[in-house]
Amino acid sequence: MQTPLYKVISSPRESAEIRDSSRIQMDLTTLQTYQSSVIAHIAEAVSRATEKPLAEVSMADLKIPAIQAQILKDSRVDTVKLDFDREHLYVFDPKTMQTESAKRAILNGTILMEHTAAGEATRLAMGTKYVITPQEVIDAIDSDHLKHAADDAEAKKNKTLTAAQRAETHSVASGLLPISLGVRHLMQTVLDIRKLAVEHGENLDEVVALQIQLIVVNAQTADQIISELERFNFLGFSRDNVFFLVQEAMPGYVIEGGEVKLEASSVPRLHNHGAMKMQQVMDNQIFHLSPSGEKIRLSFGEYKDKVSHLELGISYNIEDTDHIQTSALDLPAIALGLQSGEEGYGMVMTSVSQKTPPLDPQKGGFFAYSNSDDRIYCFESDVHPGFNAPTPAADVVTALRGITYLNKNVNMYPHPAQLLETIKDRACDLPTHTTLKDGVLYPQPPQGDLNFLLKTRVITEAEPKAIRSLKEQSDILDTVRAMQVQDNRQEFVELARRYGIIA
Repeated sequence: MQTPLYKVISSPRESAEIRDSSRIQMDLTTLQTYQSSVIAHIAEAVSRATEKPLAEVSMADLKIPAIQAQILKDSRVDTVKLDFDREHLYVFDPKTMQTESAKRAILNGTILMEHTAAGEATRLAMGTKYVITPQEVIDAIDSDHLKHAADDAEAKKNKTLTAAQRAETHSVASGLLPISLGVRHLMQTVLDIRKLAVEHGENLDEVVALQIQLIVVNAQTADQIISELERFNFLGFSRDNVFFLVQEAMPGYVIEGGEVKLEASSVPRLHNHGAMKMQQVMDNQIFHLSPSGEKIRLSFGEYKDKVSHLELGISYNIEDTDHIQTSALDLPAIALGLQSGEEGYGMVMTSVSQKTPPLDPQKGGFFAYSNSDDRIYCFESDVHPGFNAPTPAADVVTALRGITYLNKNVNMYPHPAQLLETIKDRACDLPTHTTLKDGVLYPQPPQGDLNFLLKTRVITEAEPKAIRSLKEQSDILDTVRAMQVQDNRQEFVELARRYGIIA
């Protein structure tokens, strides 16, 4: 009889014992071993939430909103303070921060820049954000693809554009260069690196070619994005230093006969950014292109060797509006990331404050302070049982109003090779965020949960800026305005012509 790849958990007590003894392993050798390994983690979450042996649980039981909330619940939320004092954050002033270390690290090519462009962007409903062009924005407005609202109040409630904003968005987008959001993001990165090289008397092309880039794409747009970058000569980056990861959409799971089983016929979905980080430590998932265009796939060890000399990894979002309008290189924050690595930190998260907290915390997480171990944690917004209720209870509303500090979703990781080792060894300790979608269970771990495994410093600026990114349809106008700022820069237009992006 073949030994099963996982153990079915039959009771909450047993699940706790397995968790405590670290016997629920997460095999990240391949996607297939990950899919098998996560079964026991889902079983544990369901057993704990329902307080039943798995044999007594059916999928129908999990459709009750209260049970779904309990599956996602993180027990730490009950013991932390949402309205902690700002003194618990590492507050810095960008205007007085010494940035020479950041400049030198970039010029030496010792920073890994990760660009995440695989998200499904379900709230935006316009497809993969990387490939969105001004023309597609215009088409979405002309075809009434964007949600309509009767008035401004309804537009705000539905997080879409008002009639006046739709008109302005159409007008601004009509005058923009035909360059996608993702290419603009990468071009701004190149422009700011080139500017830094000029300021220090370095060879522009050589400095750009030194940079290590990891671009995370999805299967639907991977070929388009990769072929474009080949056609644009990688925007000056060396093809040997541009790595790709195609984040795989995977089927979900169901409970049948007292067991959690992979449901091969279910709709494949991305298992969120946490699974993206796990996929990075699997063999043959990361690749770069040979001069002939062949994909050269790397084992875990080979990729780790490629980044072993790097001082810092930065995970960027394609949709960050400040990245394309203001600067792709936040030198004060990078300097603080390098300093944090020297002081033993494995992760640096940026916090921004909100003066009027909404009743629905942004996806991406919020910060809370734990008295028990004197540290700040970042939690995804789905882990509090009441946060996603249609009508929040009074105590939940009070808690929501207490959330002051949000995760900006720009994470830094000192010593990227050590991060890879930590994920490989300790992914079993990450919550799965098991979520019910269309009657099927999907793991949805966020990248931010890595703060549970790593010594984490939470930083904030002395005068923090608000989050600006393309998350909702209401953000589209701000995004095309940022594109307009880019188009008005002569160096941006010249770079686009240099690499054949425009005629």
